[in-house]
Amino acid sequence: MIRAVAPHMRGRGSGCIINISSIVGKLSTPGNGVYSASKFALESLSDALRLELELELEPFGIHGVVVEPGAIRTRFDETSLAHTGEILSNPAIPLQAALPEKC
Repeated sequence: MIRAVAPHMRGRGSGCIINISSIVGKLSTPGNGVYSASKFALESLSDALRLELELELEPFGIHGVVVEPGAIRTRFDETSLAHTGEILSNPAIPLQAALPEKC
């Protein structure tokens, strides 16, 4: 998406690229591995973008921001923890074979 809009922003001489991430892009929590991985990836993209903006896009008036909100009152954690229990208690998943017996 950034590649698609950057040329238009350059043509206008201004723009702001906003990536919405999460605090779990900095610190993963149990049961949120997949979600955290997507946010870690967005954090990495935003880090690279920051350098690209400095070198290539800031002269065209294009800036970037990454927003990393913390906890928001939703049922996300409750749902995630419920599914984590189901996954970890399922003996058929590959993770079970990799876990030490004391786990």
